[in-house]
Amino acid sequence: MSHPRPSALRPLKPRLGKIALGSFALTSHQICEAMVPVAIGLTIDNGIVPRDPGGFATHIALLAGLFVVLSLSWRTGFTVLMRVSLEIGHDLRQTVTDRALRPGGLAGHRSAGESTVIATSDATRVSSLAWQVGVQVAALAAVATCTIALMRVSVVLGLIVLIASPLTLLFMHLLSRPLERRSEAEQEAAAAAGGLATEFVSGIRVVKGIGAETETARRYRLTSRDSLRAAVRAVRAKAAYDGVATTATAALTAGVALVAGLFALDDRIAIGQLVTVVGLAQFVQGPMTRLGAFGVELAQKRASVRRVDDYVNTPPAITPVEAPEPADKTSLLTVTRDDHGTWPDLRVGEGERVGVVFADQADAVSFVAALTRREALEGGRITVGGRDLATLTPDEARAGVHAQPRDARVLTDTVRDNLTLDGPLDEKALHAAAVEDVLAALPGGLDERLEGSGRTLSGGQRQRVLLARALHTPQPLLVLHDPTSALDAVTESHVAAGIAGLDGRGIVLVTTSPALLSSCDSVTARLDGEWTAATHAELFDSSASYRELVGA
Repeated sequence: MSHPRPSALRPLKPRLGKIALGSFALTSHQICEAMVPVAIGLTIDNGIVPRDPGGFATHIALLAGLFVVLSLSWRTGFTVLMRVSLEIGHDLRQTVTDRALRPGGLAGHRSAGESTVIATSDATRVSSLAWQVGVQVAALAAVATCTIALMRVSVVLGLIVLIASPLTLLFMHLLSRPLERRSEAEQEAAAAAGGLATEFVSGIRVVKGIGAETETARRYRLTSRDSLRAAVRAVRAKAAYDGVATTATAALTAGVALVAGLFALDDRIAIGQLVTVVGLAQFVQGPMTRLGAFGVELAQKRASVRRVDDYVNTPPAITPVEAPEPADKTSLLTVTRDDHGTWPDLRVGEGERVGVVFADQADAVSFVAALTRREALEGGRITVGGRDLATLTPDEARAGVHAQPRDARVLTDTVRDNLTLDGPLDEKALHAAAVEDVLAALPGGLDERLEGSGRTLSGGQRQRVLLARALHTPQPLLVLHDPTSALDAVTESHVAAGIAGLDGRGIVLVTTSPALLSSCDSVTARLDGEWTAATHAELFDSSASYRELVGA
């Protein structure tokens, strides 16, 4: 059964009634505002010129009523449409966030920065469509009201506006096309710069660790300058457009006022009617400008709609596949070696500790990622709890195995919530991870809040917190990738002894640490292109390649 593609415009549909109400209120406001010059002209012709106090009072009351209605209409239209825009923006951010957090991941490279820009800037632009609909409907109503009012004063003046307005709008639309292209280019460049900045900030510790600050600054400077140049080009084009558009509408206004003045000199229209015509000509500039700028606004929002749609419709990176029924349904984990020997033949049962030593760390990273379904996997290679891992969704796979990657992060939260959310603390796990020393160094202990992904902790302290978090997970199989690489030898030996004392769950240690490997029941290592399984002591005594791999 096929499902419709998610659309960035979908949140507008259930709110069409509210958008119609807000548009009606703004339309009422613009019609009343257009009628103000008409009411002033009638007041002059029917009250001031004939010196009629009753007629003057009546028309002043009419004018006051117009102001009351237009004020209430504006308040209503603004409140309704702004609320709708905020609701649509919220829904879009939720949609983008839900897609970003979907366990299957996103096919292709989607950086955290790109996701942030789409969920903020693009979602805001799309949500403002509700406001733009109301504004454009109201602007059309205002131009129509002005045209009808002018026709009532003079057919010639009405025809001038009726004919010149579409021509002016067409001219402004053609003029806006280069601005549309430059505006879209500016959005793309700004998104690229924002994405790059987010990535650099999130990885600042790594950047400093490898001494890449200069290169990072250079790359961001180049991207930021590209964004600046695109923005300047767009602003210049917008300034030129605004100048020409203002000149065009001003010319129309001046032309109408000139003709009206000549008609007044010939007594073809009254003084009050002249005031009405001049007032309408001045007022209509605003709606005409908004109608002319609609193409630019629409181009920006169309680009944002496309980016949001592309993002939420990105196919998952990981999807379940069909595979034959696995033969071994009793082991917590089985791995079948492929033709290239990238991964070993492996079997892990309940309570077993198995070490895996890769000659190439890229293969180790890929292996751990596959166990949590962060990478695509062919059927028949790995089973977890007797089920073929390739047939499972990421959520199903992670219910049976917890594989903590080497680049796991400390949460910006308390130490307690970093270890376990809403669950009891396991003293044995805390001791095995050697967290007691970390807690003793923190004033708040378990309730100490760790800011900035644990930037106040040393590398070894962060690693111990992460290890304790992994040991608190409930899955029957635990996979740890270099969990002690930042620890000193004494602490590492303490952790190795603590892990050896844990019972009841299978543990896979992907590492080259002799201390950890010595705590394993068996070790499988890639030596001279072939996988060999034995105990750590046996491999250490018999293989120089193994001793070289484990750094002994």
